[in-house]
Amino acid sequence: MSLDVAMPRPARPPWLPVHPRRALSLRRHRLLGRPPAAHVLGRCGRARQADLLHAERLAVHTHGFPWRLFRHGDRLHLPGALFEPFRASSARLQLLFPISLGNIWDFPYAELRPTIVELVDTLGSDRLIYGTDMPNVERFCNYRQTLDTFRVHCRGLIPDEDIANIIGGTAARLFGLGA
Repeated sequence: MSLDVAMPRPARPPWLPVHPRRALSLRRHRLLGRPPAAHVLGRCGRARQADLLHAERLAVHTHGFPWRLFRHGDRLHLPGALFEPFRASSARLQLLFPISLGNIWDFPYAELRPTIVELVDTLGSDRLIYGTDMPNVERFCNYRQTLDTFRVHCRGLIPDEDIANIIGGTAARLFGLGA
């Protein structure tokens, strides 16, 4: 004799919790047909207001932008509004591409080269900080490869001084370590 019991299945796996407000926000986007990227850009305006009030504070936007939202084919297309929070502040941007794009593109991430050039041109290398999120990045590449994305594969695209800033100089200055 077997006993079949219908157990309700959770909407999301329990190891992927969603805050109730976030779930409501996602449902609202689906209902309104508004893409999540528009939501991110709306938050940029609010971040800019906060930065204007606290322009003297040092800030690093960790993990960078939600890169995946701006992927179109084999490129990233970053709207100008994304850079608004940086205009009136001294905020830095952490470049941590493999975590969000490593399962889409492979090392050496040639698809990111135009974006890296754009970021250097728009924000300046003195506001860009290399990041790895070790050991999580090892799903897609190793530590050396994350570093070589800039150190080797951006050589000739951006000046060596910009590469030096991205891979350590900016962070060193931020923490008062010289460089």
